[in-house]
Amino acid sequence: MKKLLIGILAVLLLVVGAVLVIPSLIDWNAYKAEIADRIGAATGRAVTLDGNIDLALLPRPTLSVSGARLANLPGASEPDMVRLRKLDVRVALMPLLRGRIQVQSVALIEPVIALEVLKDGRRNWEFAPTANAPAQANRFAEAVQLDQLTIQNGTIIYADSTAGIRERVESVDAQVVAGSLVGPFQLQGAVLARGVPLAVELTAGRMGEGGALPVRVSLRQPDATGAGTLRFAGIVITGTEFKLQGDLRAEGPDLRPAVAAMLKAANDPPTAELPAVLQQPYNFRTAVNASMRTVELNGIEIQVGDTRGTGNFKYLPTPAADSASGQASVQSGSQGELTLSFNRFDLDSWLALAGGQAPAFRLPQTLQAKLTLGIDALSYRGNIVRQARLESALDKGVLTLRRLSALLPGGGDVALTGTVASERGLPVLDVGLDANADNLRALLEWLGFAVDRVPADRLRKFSMTAQVTGRPDNVQFAGLDLRVDTTRVTGGIAYVDRGRPGFGARLEIDRLNLDAYAPDLTGHSDSGEPHVRPDGVPRPDLASWLSGFDANLNADIATLTVAGVPVQQAKLDGTLTNGRLTVRQFRTTDLAGMAGSVQGSVGKLQPLDDIELTVDLKAASLAQFQRTFPSVAGQRFGIPADRLGEATLQGRIAGDPERLAIDLTAGVAGGTVQAGGTVSGLEATPGYDLKVRTIHPDAAHFAQVFAPDWRPVGKLGGADLYAEVSGSPSALSIAALQGMAGPVSIQGDATVDLEKERPVVDARVQTGEIVLDQFLQASSRAMMVPSLIQPALAAEGLLWSDAPFRLDWMRSVDGRLALTSRAVVLGDQRLSDTAARARLENGELTVEQLDGASVGGQLGFSGKLSAPAGGVPALTAKLSLVDARLELIRPKPAPLDLPEGILNLDLDVIAQGGSQAEMIGSLGGTGTVRMRDGAVAGFDIDRVASRLDQADTQKELNDLLAKSMAGGQTRIDRLEGTLRIDKGVVRTGDLKATTPGADVAASGSADLVNWNLDLALGIQLIGDADLPAFGLAFSGPLDRPQRTLDTTAFTGKLQQRSSSDASRRRAAEAGPLPPDAVIVPVQPAPQR
Repeated sequence: MKKLLIGILAVLLLVVGAVLVIPSLIDWNAYKAEIADRIGAATGRAVTLDGNIDLALLPRPTLSVSGARLANLPGASEPDMVRLRKLDVRVALMPLLRGRIQVQSVALIEPVIALEVLKDGRRNWEFAPTANAPAQANRFAEAVQLDQLTIQNGTIIYADSTAGIRERVESVDAQVVAGSLVGPFQLQGAVLARGVPLAVELTAGRMGEGGALPVRVSLRQPDATGAGTLRFAGIVITGTEFKLQGDLRAEGPDLRPAVAAMLKAANDPPTAELPAVLQQPYNFRTAVNASMRTVELNGIEIQVGDTRGTGNFKYLPTPAADSASGQASVQSGSQGELTLSFNRFDLDSWLALAGGQAPAFRLPQTLQAKLTLGIDALSYRGNIVRQARLESALDKGVLTLRRLSALLPGGGDVALTGTVASERGLPVLDVGLDANADNLRALLEWLGFAVDRVPADRLRKFSMTAQVTGRPDNVQFAGLDLRVDTTRVTGGIAYVDRGRPGFGARLEIDRLNLDAYAPDLTGHSDSGEPHVRPDGVPRPDLASWLSGFDANLNADIATLTVAGVPVQQAKLDGTLTNGRLTVRQFRTTDLAGMAGSVQGSVGKLQPLDDIELTVDLKAASLAQFQRTFPSVAGQRFGIPADRLGEATLQGRIAGDPERLAIDLTAGVAGGTVQAGGTVSGLEATPGYDLKVRTIHPDAAHFAQVFAPDWRPVGKLGGADLYAEVSGSPSALSIAALQGMAGPVSIQGDATVDLEKERPVVDARVQTGEIVLDQFLQASSRAMMVPSLIQPALAAEGLLWSDAPFRLDWMRSVDGRLALTSRAVVLGDQRLSDTAARARLENGELTVEQLDGASVGGQLGFSGKLSAPAGGVPALTAKLSLVDARLELIRPKPAPLDLPEGILNLDLDVIAQGGSQAEMIGSLGGTGTVRMRDGAVAGFDIDRVASRLDQADTQKELNDLLAKSMAGGQTRIDRLEGTLRIDKGVVRTGDLKATTPGADVAASGSADLVNWNLDLALGIQLIGDADLPAFGLAFSGPLDRPQRTLDTTAFTGKLQQRSSSDASRRRAAEAGPLPPDAVIVPVQPAPQR
């Protein structure tokens, strides 16, 4: 710098000296070339004088030069080192006459001074004058007194090609006073540096030996309120090696002006008022020891408000090339070392200075440095990060993190080790990450994540280790080991942002309960119960969220719970690209009890469209699936899963929620259900239109899905049913029903209303012949128990089952049924052209009509069976049989064998009870019975009437009665009577019958509970009105009673009539009649 000043002032003084010794009448413009050469010889640079040279001696010597230029070194970026628009110099006359030069004023008008370090290390301010020029310059420097140097609107350019530095200081206005050209100096002025106006004050002493110059410099912002001051006090050595030693201080009452100036200097001026945190006093102090080889800041003390810091800084710039050889030194890079420690630091306020936009990240390529930074309390995001520590080293553009660690809110800590480089303004990481937290919830809240909807017992423990590599827009987490509460995730994750976020992940997860972390999304709580979102909390838009990024996921999850659905050993391999979801494979060993896979794609997630999926599922039991999805798998109709057995599902689903085509085959309860068609309106009111075929090899087993206690005695064969099923969640329609249910052909249609408390079914069914014997259970055929053991069973109370009726199904569904059948067959009985109408409502089954042709006549039945919840089932029924042919009925065995006749029967009965035994025990009612043109087998009343006159002796009479009551047949012209039923006992007291030879009156009872008959017949012969009636009694088991013949009155009357001797002889021969009735055991007549 000394050489620069000497050079410039020498030029000026040489010009002044030359002028003062030449007469004033000389035209100096004619000597511009010579003057330029003289100056060039003194500086070693070419000088150009483009303007005029004016000289005035009186009243005082004045020199004015316009358009002067001093050439730069060859290879410099600027052609001129100095360029002046005008130079004015005034010299005191009297000192000049005494041989001393006192410059009263020098004015530099719009000077442009370019200072430059060239690529080879040469400095353009180091002149190379002729051999005797330095001596002359030194004499001038000592002899010249400079009263005032004024610079108006000057410009100073500094460039360092070796370090890539170029700075420009403009609007330089200054006044300089110098006792001599070697000092002392005083300077006051103003400059515009990087757009920041600065006021400059400089005081320098006299240059000592070696160019040592005591200096005090002060910089401040003149127009900024509360602006501070930057001061330096020390020594500047301007000899062969530049050195700077002293004390550097900066202080002020408000940091905002200084920060605003620095931002403006960095071409990023603040657009709004700076944060209030900067409105506090600041102080900076350090000892500076600098040279062209080393810059040291020792004992750094920083204070901004309550923030205090201490440290040291050392910087070794890149050595310049040797000026002689042009070669750089062996050390090719700059070196630095910075150590800083702060008691606290408000990072939030400083980040606000960036306006929410991070500056470009760059690391010097030619700097070797060590950085050690410690902050006891770091304010970030409104909370405190404690014990932040950074130990790092920079070399060749790579920052090595020996350790970066901190204690985080929520009892957390984080540590990073590895390297950081820079690429295109972004950091490139290769670091190991280790993070832990005892309260993950607090940590996430601090980081700005909304976790208030996550249950309070979650987000506690957290730990994570990973190797993080890449840039912020393309980063990978390898060797990931993440633990959140009881969940552990291992594997790797990659993130890339090419204008749209993208993720790739290969993960293994031991357990994950999404219900525990996102109940608003899944709709279920951690316990599996339905979760109700509070008012005002919307359901998360999962489709919209998924449409916002791309992903490639390959995950194995040992245990997953979502929406209350347990999933075991789940494997998901899929991609998400521009809102298109492709599931290469989703496989699980247990999804709510089901195992299998799903593959396919969803072309568009929002709105949902272009769905194409294939499914292959299997379940050993649907119990868990039914608990999870109560509206599926039959539970809506009261069908528990254990009846459905093993289940499978295969098929394809394609379309969109507005119209979804399905082609599915389900295996359930040992059969298959094939369904094809469409499902529509899934996002509004779902509907379906399907063609369904059900095939089962065992119709009985299939029917037991709906009636589990039904065990038919017959072999029914298989079932094959087809129907067209359509409907919605509120209604179901079954049309074109056809097929075979066991041996029965079925056609019909039905509707089901699902909006009510219970499904309401309205069915119309036509069938072929139904053989009820094949469908009845053994317990329903009590009357078919072998007759020899029925009395014993009745005595033990086992004839009628006391097992409770299972009538819960009557309260699970309501509906109506209209049935027509070609025939209904039970045993030997057949009900042809059957028509039935029935309804079921609120647990009450009403048979409005059941009629058809049977046993040669017409059968009609109606009734009601009620099964109230918690109550006793009750039955009311009406039965009518019109003109039935008895030869077609003839139950075997029976108390009376009626081989022929026309029967009319009417019964009104009531009963209640929870089992067969209770129903029979409570049976009551009335009835009428009528018969004509019939016969009864087992006794022959006509034989008694026709042969009575031939029985002359008591023995003959006894034989006649015994044989007549032990076999044969009696014609019955008509029979009629009434029946009363009470507590399972059928009674009659007015049963009358007419035969060709006798009138018969009967009374008695049939006890159905105990399976016992007590019936007495009074037989009055028509041919002899004087003869009393004789009796025939039936008693014992209903189907095998004993007969007792009572002839006491009858034979007594016959004895009174015997008046002839022959009669008496016959009577004597026969012996007297026993006083008691004759008991003749009679067996039923043999079957014909």
